[in-house]
Amino acid sequence: PLGAALVFLMAGPATKVATNGAVYRTHGRPNLKNYLVGIVLGSLSLGVAFEHVIGQGSAGAAGHHMHSESIMSLLASGVMGCLLASFAFGDLRQWLKGRRMDQSNDIVKIHVGGMTCGGCTSRLTRVLEGIDGVKSAHVSLELALATIEGRVATDVLGRVIEQAGFDVMEQSSDE
Repeated sequence: PLGAALVFLMAGPATKVATNGAVYRTHGRPNLKNYLVGIVLGSLSLGVAFEHVIGQGSAGAAGHHMHSESIMSLLASGVMGCLLASFAFGDLRQWLKGRRMDQSNDIVKIHVGGMTCGGCTSRLTRVLEGIDGVKSAHVSLELALATIEGRVATDVLGRVIEQAGFDVMEQSSDE
């Protein structure tokens, strides 16, 4: 049945050992239990609902030929197209930004305090890459280090990092 296939597609990736380990390390045992119960109940209920709404009519639908798309498939295609365009635009913007920069860039390394998760690193990376003169930025949570390539004064970078809510520990500049 299509509902059973949906349950396996939803619950499979969400209940992998690596995913459960990450949820346990990040949120603890009580939240892991809530997460697993939510995944099981949610996927089962959506599978049953899917089977009632779509699954029953699909057994004989294989022999029928349709010329028009359903509104749901058109909507899903539109959303996927918009997401694809958004990611492509972001990559194009990064590429163009890199082409405009001089070939001679400084590399500044700043030790950053106050980062607690991957969300902190991605937010700080976006903030740093939004500064004029920054060609690229890489932020490492494990090393508590932001490596910035471009032509920007280190005091400007330090102020931006502090305005983003993090602590500047020390700075070094390589040429």
